[in-house]
Amino acid sequence: MKRFLLLFLLFPLHSFACSCDQLPVALEFLTAKYVFWGSVIGKEYAKDFRTYTVTLRVNKHFKENKQNPQVLTFTEEAEGSITGHYTSCDFSVNKGENWLVYAYDYNGKLTFSYYCSNSKPYGTLADVRKQELEILEAGNKINVHRIVFERNSSNVGYSKEYQRPEPKVPLDTLLAQLDSKDYESLDDSHFENFIISINSKGKITKVLVLRRRTKNWEIKEVYGVVYAEYTPVDSLNTELQNEIIREIKKGKSWQPATFMGRKVNSQIYIQVYFKRNRKPYASDIY
Repeated sequence: MKRFLLLFLLFPLHSFACSCDQLPVALEFLTAKYVFWGSVIGKEYAKDFRTYTVTLRVNKHFKENKQNPQVLTFTEEAEGSITGHYTSCDFSVNKGENWLVYAYDYNGKLTFSYYCSNSKPYGTLADVRKQELEILEAGNKINVHRIVFERNSSNVGYSKEYQRPEPKVPLDTLLAQLDSKDYESLDDSHFENFIISINSKGKITKVLVLRRRTKNWEIKEVYGVVYAEYTPVDSLNTELQNEIIREIKKGKSWQPATFMGRKVNSQIYIQVYFKRNRKPYASDIY
């Protein structure tokens, strides 16, 4: 019996991995209800010890709101050491700690998290990264139209607030117009990579070939949001690649991407496939 108990303690029945994408500071600032620096002044467990409620005194609000409460309370899942339900997402908020908090409404309750968020405990506000503090101080003036949004990069990840752009004319309809003479000799494993830039008005501003051996891009950063800016190398394009670009550009009008309901600039990536006995077709937008 003692051996069984020891094994249970070493290998809990409930164990999960914590996997998520963390938004850049500027984007989490925009999506959060409150962003503040505060001190934990109280912590109380529920009677069943499954949750606890912490009370924070707000020392500084970074995000402007109609109301700036000076005290906020949050209910969090109790730690695995209390419940015996261990996960790799466990974190603890304790009385006396100082926290930088990005708080959200979730199912009608105010909450925040250590994982998948920029919310973190610090000794003092001066311990927060200088770049993060600069973004927070200027956060109320963030212009989302300066940001280029990408689904497959860390600047958006899988945020529910982001909706990717969609072509009003299906890409497969456009690609079907390619002259078969340009691709009929290709084998079934052939594909081409492209990047398409769409502005906040839904207009295509750029269609480029993505190259495997030629670096035709550089990393850009706006409000700490990183994206790749590509430049054309048209001199290396094949005739087929140029034909694909021309066909894609014929679908001039897109439904632009949105972030928090606002139309934004974006860039998407596609692969164009060539299979025997069928028209060329595009991958999912990513």
